[in-house]
Amino acid sequence: MKKTLTVFAYVLFGLTLLFPVAHLVSRCLGYDFSLTSYPVYTILLAAFTGLFVVLGFVFKITLESKAAKVLLGINAPLSLINAAFLILNCPETTEMVVLIFAALYVSACILLGILHVKNPSAIFGVASSSIAAFFLVGGFLFFAMLFGKHFGSVTVDRSMDSPSGKYRAEVVVYDNGALGGETFVEVVEKDRMICTLLFILEKESWKCYGGEWYESQTIEVRWIDDDRLEINSKEYEIR
Repeated sequence: MKKTLTVFAYVLFGLTLLFPVAHLVSRCLGYDFSLTSYPVYTILLAAFTGLFVVLGFVFKITLESKAAKVLLGINAPLSLINAAFLILNCPETTEMVVLIFAALYVSACILLGILHVKNPSAIFGVASSSIAAFFLVGGFLFFAMLFGKHFGSVTVDRSMDSPSGKYRAEVVVYDNGALGGETFVEVVEKDRMICTLLFILEKESWKCYGGEWYESQTIEVRWIDDDRLEINSKEYEIR
């Protein structure tokens, strides 16, 4: 059972890094990385860490591997970063579910760090780093959601595929309330999209046109061919 817990520690550390690392690396390579279902992923994280806690508390099983203990200690503050990434990137319709189970997951990660790291100074380090991460990540998350995710709205007004279906053009409206907004025509390369049961990886959209938010009602968009898009009688070449 102790070997099983050691494997659990490594798996948990990998799961904590999985989404933030995949998201950041994908962005650096010009791709958008998203989960197929944020609630399901977060619920599974909470269930996995909850099971780990139960094995430690109920069956009084502790880790013998020093490396696994170190990973659990580091995992406690890192779990807050993972939770922040999940909350920021999940759809607003699923945000409450993700928020609740992300809180359970983070709480379990901090408990695991304290439970399996027996050294008092190490426990203090886990607790203090988790508290510091809570305020830093919580503050960032608050302002990011206030001035980003929940500041105005983003709506795809309409979309149209290119003649061969290789590209999709979308009229996207960014409405920032009293501050106005913008209307963009964004092009997505559909052939560069990978869809699996767990995640979706697609090429970042290209903004080929930008205007005022009210233009969404009058803008005229049509495909000439797969390499050219006409917007308000002006031709744009697809890169």
